[in-house]
Amino acid sequence: MIPGRGDARAVVPERRHWPVRMHEGQVDLSTEVMAGLVTDQFPEWRDRAVVRVRSRGTVNALFRLGADLVLRFPLVPSRTTGHRAKLSNEQRHARMIATRVPVEVPKPVALGEPGPGYDGPWSVYRWIEGATADGEAVADQVRLANDLAGFVRALHAVDTDGRLWVAAWPTYP
Repeated sequence: MIPGRGDARAVVPERRHWPVRMHEGQVDLSTEVMAGLVTDQFPEWRDRAVVRVRSRGTVNALFRLGADLVLRFPLVPSRTTGHRAKLSNEQRHARMIATRVPVEVPKPVALGEPGPGYDGPWSVYRWIEGATADGEAVADQVRLANDLAGFVRALHAVDTDGRLWVAAWPTYP
């Protein structure tokens, strides 16, 4: 619960913002603002805890929403139609890939809209429990390599119907 507010949602206060700014126009994101956006746009989730996820990602800030969801907020928000379309395409691609690869892929749940404290669309996905695959966390590196190779083979076999996978994040005014 946020001190001084009468709502029941749980918010875990954060200790600090991202220490390094990666992008021009990058915004500072707080659990309180994220929880407010969830409450305003998805009231059915208002009682879920919002917890920042420590991540090495450079494009999105991640916040757990309860035990089974993750919020993805672009570090550089934008209200442009192109920005929203990119997030919609990411969700469409995630749904398509999920049915064609041999590993679990985060499933899109919702698309949030700009609101107080955050000036752009954002995404909600299912959370997949696990650990980051770094040298210390991987007990069986051969198995990881084989699993990764199977994923890459399956991804390469996906019929894109002539469409290109575009990973570049367009520049928006």
